[in-house]
Amino acid sequence: MAWFISSPSMSPSMSWRDRIGGWHRTFQEAWRADLVGAVMAMLFMLPMILSCGAVVYQPLGSAFVPIGMSAAFATALAGALVLAVVGRGRLHINAPRATQAALLATMMAGVSTLPELTSALSADPAARAVTLMTVVAAALVVAGLTQVVLGALRLGDLVKYVPQTIVAGFVTGFVIQIVLIQVPFLLGLTGWPEVWRAVAGTGDITLPALGFGGLAGVATLVLPRFIPVVPGALMGLIVGSVAQYGAGWWVDDPHRLGPLIGALPSGLPVMPPIAGLEFATDPHLLAALVYPVVATGITLAFISSVQSLLSAAMADSLLKTRYNSNRELINQGLCNILSGFIGGTSTGGSPLLTRSAYNHGSRTWRTNLCLAICLVVMTLVLVNLVGAIPLSVMAAVVVIQMVQGLDEWSRHLVVKVVRRPGRAFGGDLALDFVVLILVSALVAFVDVLAAVGIGMLATVAVFLKRSSGSAIRRVYRGDTFQSHTARSNVDADRLECHGQVIAVVELQGPVFFGSADLLSRRIETEAATTAVMILDFRRVTDIDSTGALILDRVDQALAERGCRLLLAGLPEDSDSRRFIREVGYDAPEREGRVIAEMDTALAYAEDLLLATLNEPEAEDTEIPLAEHPSLAGLGEAHLSVLQVIARREDYAPGHYILRNGDPADAVLLLVKGRATRQLRPTSDQRPVRQAGYRPGVLLGETALLRGGVWTAEVVADTPTVCYRLALDDLLMMDRISPRIAVTILRNIGDSLMIRNDQLRLAQWAQDQ
Repeated sequence: MAWFISSPSMSPSMSWRDRIGGWHRTFQEAWRADLVGAVMAMLFMLPMILSCGAVVYQPLGSAFVPIGMSAAFATALAGALVLAVVGRGRLHINAPRATQAALLATMMAGVSTLPELTSALSADPAARAVTLMTVVAAALVVAGLTQVVLGALRLGDLVKYVPQTIVAGFVTGFVIQIVLIQVPFLLGLTGWPEVWRAVAGTGDITLPALGFGGLAGVATLVLPRFIPVVPGALMGLIVGSVAQYGAGWWVDDPHRLGPLIGALPSGLPVMPPIAGLEFATDPHLLAALVYPVVATGITLAFISSVQSLLSAAMADSLLKTRYNSNRELINQGLCNILSGFIGGTSTGGSPLLTRSAYNHGSRTWRTNLCLAICLVVMTLVLVNLVGAIPLSVMAAVVVIQMVQGLDEWSRHLVVKVVRRPGRAFGGDLALDFVVLILVSALVAFVDVLAAVGIGMLATVAVFLKRSSGSAIRRVYRGDTFQSHTARSNVDADRLECHGQVIAVVELQGPVFFGSADLLSRRIETEAATTAVMILDFRRVTDIDSTGALILDRVDQALAERGCRLLLAGLPEDSDSRRFIREVGYDAPEREGRVIAEMDTALAYAEDLLLATLNEPEAEDTEIPLAEHPSLAGLGEAHLSVLQVIARREDYAPGHYILRNGDPADAVLLLVKGRATRQLRPTSDQRPVRQAGYRPGVLLGETALLRGGVWTAEVVADTPTVCYRLALDDLLMMDRISPRIAVTILRNIGDSLMIRNDQLRLAQWAQDQ
């Protein structure tokens, strides 16, 4: 109703008669646009139907090519009807796919040589052919059921993650198969035995057939530049056929110019393969056929699903919609099931046909309904014209269509390798090229299932090789980058001099069995000059059992060398931290060596280093107020005054030293313990650590100089002692002796400059 009201041909002020008339015109225009799109899609589909039919039944001989074409018509009709009914209103057009038909032809060629089939039906060639056609139908039903099950179980997204090299290898292998099958027909011969006899000099090539096929190929490639609205393959068929028929008027025997396709079966292209089900009564024959039928059906489901989902994605880019991969698999499965029951061949989504229909105005499911009607009319009216097409012309068009059907990724890869072989084979591009060639060769010359298995193993091997060196992002030392911890100038100088014994190893990507071994070797190499090593897990995406256990062995090896290992960047609720603990590597958790924040871990490592350099730990020993670095330069008399004015404050662990919002009316001199500055975004969120403090630093000096309130929280981590100098005290000292205030302010400025340099350097290190 909303569509009715918002139609551009109507306005709220129209009368009901005008509204009905406007709706009627809009309805007619929509149907007319969908019909025009369907007609154009049918013109582009016709060469696909013929080429698919020329492939699927060729193992039975050239006499079965017309039957194959009729089966392809049935497939196109089934796809259009199913998508018109269950397509959910989307514009997506199916078509017979010659690459999938090549898989069925390969199965048929293999099944035809089975001893069980030969012995059971050797006396009846017709029954043998019908049985093979029924086997094709059974494989289609298996493929369709597999797709329906995958969609019903919501596994459609898994199909999207099939490696591109495998998909491209399958398509390329089938293209090679199809081209090899078409070569004899292009030469005017009936099969490869005649080709070999012609090569050996005991047979002849039909040169006129080769010439007409070449003419059709040239027309297919050239004419679309001048007449882009007509498919090139269709023009190639017309030009080649007209040329051969025209030449037939000038020769005594037109058959010498080359064979024709032959008459197609009359009537609707529906041939239910019921007659071939007799093989099910022979248990030996049935047992021999189960494996190839099921294996081919599952492989066909895989190929059809990938191609159809890619086509659906392209359709969504045109229509600005979002397709459901599970629903798409169910739709394609129903198409293949119906195609099998009516004696068709494989089908799948076609981006070319969908784009063609869209460009000519189609937008809705009505396009598929109109397409089904057009296909029925074509099979009833044009059946004789299709049968009169020369086989060599058809072969040339099929070869060009198949080569043009290679995906852009494969063509780009081959061009890269051919143009710059040295540069291409120097990197990972060569691995993709090798896998592509391997899968293509296995599909074309060995076996599809072997191609699946070996191709997946090769892809996994390539993935492991690429991932094995990516676990370590970088390594840096503590003398170059330091934590956001405010320390005395003496401790800062010590870290710059001795911080190289602290190593930070930034990890990235997955830490798994493919990368863990190289990671362990690099860690052990760095440990030779390291006292404390930190593994930064912030950029780790996943970790498996092998990776965790190798880290456990590395931890033990480092402990034997006297190197302490810390695991950083692992919050309490992180999956990686929980997995490492549950898999058995729980020693770091028990010993407090797993730290949520990287800066806290680096500060902890610095504390360990300073503890070894300072003899007694600085934060556990209270430094005298007179030795605080901020009071350097004051005489004994001034220090005596400060001892009286400054107020000593003790803080237990977890108590606030400064709170967010407190007035900035004092400065605190930290003389004992450790403290942390943290920022709490909201009251119900966990505080975020910003910096740490150690004895010998000032607290609150920035806010005091700037005025206002304190904007963060400072919490005591250990028993902490501070001396508080209030702003009033500083003003009073300025009146008593200006030198005291000037000296303190100068020391504060020096401290701020050093601290800001440290913070900028540490922040830059984290951002790299």
